[in-house]
Amino acid sequence: MDLLPIEPGKVQITSDQLDGICCNSCESEYFKQVIMLKRISKLYTGTTKDKIVTIPVFICDACGESIDMEKLA
Repeated sequence: MDLLPIEPGKVQITSDQLDGICCNSCESEYFKQVIMLKRISKLYTGTTKDKIVTIPVFICDACGESIDMEKLA
């Protein structure tokens, strides 16, 4: 039984008490984190070269569907 760290004085819950999140496409509950690369134009950054930004993204381990984290909240 894994207890999740909670602030002192707060109720402690176990991982089996939490609601799972499933893939909208295939209903799998397993995900992996990958990195999305985006380019920012030098016109926006004010530099002489474009910049590359890394964005962490979660995808379904079974079907590869990306998960929109904003819709989950």
